[in-house]
Amino acid sequence: TIDYRIQQALKQLRIELKDYLPLLLPLLVKNV
Repeated sequence: TIDYRIQQALKQLRIELKDYLPLLLPLLVKNV
C-alpha cells in the first residue's frame, strides 16, 4: 500500500539524517 511505502521512505530518511546530522548541525547553529 501507499502507507507502507511512506513508512519505508521515512525510515530511510531517518537513517540518512542520522548520518548527516553531525555535519548539518554546525551549519544550522551558525545560521541561527
